[in-house]
Amino acid sequence: MTTTQATAEVFWTAFKVLPVEEKRAVLQKIILDENLRRDLMDLSIIEERRNEPGHPLREHMQTKSPKILSVQPLDERKLLVQFANGIDKIYNCKPLIEKFEPFQPLENEVFFKQVKVDAGGYGISWNDKVDLSEYELWVNSVEVVKA
Repeated sequence: MTTTQATAEVFWTAFKVLPVEEKRAVLQKIILDENLRRDLMDLSIIEERRNEPGHPLREHMQTKSPKILSVQPLDERKLLVQFANGIDKIYNCKPLIEKFEPFQPLENEVFFKQVKVDAGGYGISWNDKVDLSEYELWVNSVEVVKA
């Protein structure tokens, strides 16, 4: 076990023995720290996808996510995303809403329809706390077949 792993184990053990109210207070502090909250969301997604098959770097570079030109909210908590390479894709937000608490505000239809493209086309957002990267939208969406 490395020093880092040992330190993490000490902190984890100390956290587990805290009374419920003190655990909640610590978790609330974590949630209020925007950078830490985003890091935890990223780690959660990484852990969830850990067992998915890997892809060679060359294949990854071919699917590198292009910038976003526009986003349009659709029914059933889906988004129509137009990318700079001319490809349109549909992204389903329901799995995020169901699995990750920070995305639960998207259940509100009025809030969901407030989605906008971030400066530079590197992502979309609803507010300072709810956003998605262009990579997430590119990789986990379905291409619209044009007739």
